[in-house]
Parts: sequence; structure tokens; C-alpha cells
Amino acid sequence: MSNESYLESHKAKDYGAKYDHLYRPGSYERKIWCLESEIIKNKIIKNKKIKKYLDFACGTGRLISVLESLAQESIGIDVSSSMLEQARKKLTKSTLIEINVLEDDSMDELFEECDLITAFRFFLNAEPKLQTQAIKKLSQYLAQDGILIFNIHGNKYSSYYFYVLIHNLIKNAFYKLTNKRPKIFSFKKCLSITDIKKLINDSNANLYIQNIYTYGHIPRMISKFMPFSVWLAMERKLTMKWHVAGSHIIIVCVPEKSLYRK
Repeated sequence: MSNESYLESHKAKDYGAKYDHLYRPGSYERKIWCLESEIIKNKIIKNKKIKKYLDFACGTGRLISVLESLAQESIGIDVSSSMLEQARKKLTKSTLIEINVLEDDSMDELFEECDLITAFRFFLNAEPKLQTQAIKKLSQYLAQDGILIFNIHGNKYSSYYFYVLIHNLIKNAFYKLTNKRPKIFSFKKCLSITDIKKLINDSNANLYIQNIYTYGHIPRMISKFMPFSVWLAMERKLTMKWHVAGSHIIIVCVPEKSLYRK
């Protein structure tokens, strides 16, 4: 396996531009993002008043660019200058900071008492130690009535699991035959809702899972042949709280003592 860490993998000079290319018009990732943004804005945040919003591992600013107008103050943090360079092109009022808060607590006071924290496309590929550190740190930044929203873009209990299984078997055979060293993203990963619950419990983050949404029920290969409007209409109907079949998961957490706990 590669010794390169997840955080280091995003620091290449041109990584931000390459990452944005994943979300080019017509791509599956772009379709999924359109659905994700609807779920976040219309089903989760709704009319919640947001004074301070933190986007952890904000990357190229895809999420914070959509949500910054809903908050009085919005902050995006990432370890990659290349990713932040792309993010600046999308934002109008947010503050962007290059920092690894899992190792550097010098700015913790700035990030405390957040009404909303998001962390997208981080937890699936991050090493277990980073996952635990991140969920614990973000729980500390959350205001008492705040919400933490994060996603997993590979649900173990969905059809995506079989794609990952076949992909990894082929990759493993290739590296054994060629005697080459795998790169950090050579093998794909999946996590389940059970895995997420265990992560939260093991990290002692004092978080309560308020809601779970799964989406991406239509397999990627089939979606390629569907008009976007048809695909979106079907996915909207299939997206249900606590339904586990979708390839993607959004988890909504609140502090255990929150008045918003249901």
C-alpha cells in the first residue's frame, strides 16, 4: 500500500484544477452534487439561522459557495493551497484559511461556536486516525444548537459495494503482476452507517445522529443513459431518511445535549 497520507495527496500544485474537472457538466459527480445540494438546503438546513458556518476540508469550494449566502460568517479551511486557489474563484464573501487543524490548534478560537459545520468527501478516504481526530475536533467547534453535516460517497450496503469489490480485485491483481507500488487512491473504499456510528462512538465526540439520508440509488452505469431531468426526478423520490440502499450517505449530527435533539 502507498505510504502517502490522505492529507498530503491533495497538496500537488495542479490538484485543485484536476479535482474540479470531476464535476464538469454532464458528469455523474455533477449530477450527484445537484441532488446533494438540494438535500442540504431544502431538507436539512431549511430556515435555520446561521451566524457562523465552517466548511472543513472545503477543497475547491463546491459546498461553501452554495451555502455562504445563508450564513452571516462563513469560513473554509483546507490543507491544500491548490484547492483553495480554485475555491477563491467561486466565493464572494467567505474567508479561506490554509491550515491543518488536526495538528495546529492556534486558530481554534476562530472556529468555535459554529452553528453549521460541513465536511464533504473527507471521511471515506481519510485514514482511520484522521477520521477519529476530525470528528472529535469538529464536535468541539460546534455550538450547542449547531449541526454537523458530512457525507460518505461510498455506501457499503449498496450496489456500489460490488463495483468496489471488482475494482479492487482487478487492481490488486495488476499490482501483484507488475510488482508496482499502489498509489493512495488505487483502491476504492466503502463505509456503512454502522461504521459511521462506531466512528462517532469510538471518538468520544458526544454527537447524536439526528438524521441520515441516502441517495444515488440508480447505478452509475444506468444513470449515464438517462436524461438528467428524469434521473433527478427518480432520485428525489428514492431519497429517504434512514433508507440504506443509496450509494451515497449524508449524516446529520447534533451535540448530545442539544435542544434540537429528537
